[in-house]
Amino acid sequence: MGDGDFAAESVCAGCGARAEVGQIFCKQCSATLRPPSPLVASVPGSPPTRVPILADAIGLVLIAVQLVFVFRWLVPDDGTRFVAGVFAYVILAAVALRIWHGRETSERFSDARDWAGVVIGSILLGCLSFGVDILVGSSTHPEMSPIKAGRNAGSPFGFMLTIFLCPGVTMVAVAGVIRSFLVRENDTV
Repeated sequence: MGDGDFAAESVCAGCGARAEVGQIFCKQCSATLRPPSPLVASVPGSPPTRVPILADAIGLVLIAVQLVFVFRWLVPDDGTRFVAGVFAYVILAAVALRIWHGRETSERFSDARDWAGVVIGSILLGCLSFGVDILVGSSTHPEMSPIKAGRNAGSPFGFMLTIFLCPGVTMVAVAGVIRSFLVRENDTV
């Protein structure tokens, strides 16, 4: 007996009316004749999307909180701090979502240990980049302090690359560590 044959050979238990092929509800009394079947089959093993969305939201909030602290510490309050902060957040959020959901990167950085490595690597690369900025800046501006010369190095990437690496990528990676715990917890449930 096939799926469509079930309705053809049955009568409504509620009122006794005959049921037609494919009919789910009785035309007379609206009783259910057979359970409805989904129009689109679910993919076996597909994870629910609720937890990854929650993990993304928590990760993005964590980036915002870190960014507030970094901007309050590093960026002077000259009236542009808020606009610069929003601009930086949009960029970091886009980078984070791209990294967290990109096929290659999501496979490469799948757990907290991987993200902890990114945190350490971004800090080390940021220090290396700033060291180069200091060397270049000190050679072109010997009258400035090394830190100020590093911020004004004028190299093609210079201080902006340093800021992107650390604290930028570092903030995304710290959020990635927390996010990976949430996603992993969902995978084990």
